Amino acid sequence: SNVYMKIGSQPAKLPSFFIDSLSNSAINSSKYRISALDSCAYETTQSDYHKTMHLTINSGLGGAWNLIWERYEGFNYGTINIYRGTSANSLFKIAEQASNTFTFTDLTPPIGTVYYQIEIVSPNPCNIGMLKSSNDNYLVSRSNMVNSNQVTSLGEQMERNIEVFPN
Repeated sequence: SNVYMKIGSQPAKLPSFFIDSLSNSAINSSKYRISALDSCAYETTQSDYHKTMHLTINSGLGGAWNLIWERYEGFNYGTINIYRGTSANSLFKIAEQASNTFTFTDLTPPIGTVYYQIEIVSPNPCNIGMLKSSNDNYLVSRSNMVNSNQVTSLGEQMERNIEVFPN
């Protein structure tokens, strides 16, 4: 609705990034704008917004897993990287999708719990000021992580006394 609430600030002397500790990417995406205060306490115009990606998972046919996500908004990018792993700390890129797609079906996942995350790479890397980092976490935007244990089947729901009727 183009209404933004101030959620925090960062002194100019500190590294130029901010972590929104109130956001829960497992629930939904969020939109952000940035502004700055000059030395006279005048606020600049807010930046264009950036919207994070929200990833969901559901069970497909024959043991497949379906991924569905919201598009990242804030800059143009060409591809979406899709990562999969058998633990949250062992994700490997399994596919690239065009930036105008929002679904992916993993037809051959490994047995057991499977973890997924999607990522986009910025065409214009960020300069995060004085912070020195050996990784590229500030060049990419990643979705929340989902796993196959989060999926509840209809059979499990029916065991909880939920009745399902046809339309």
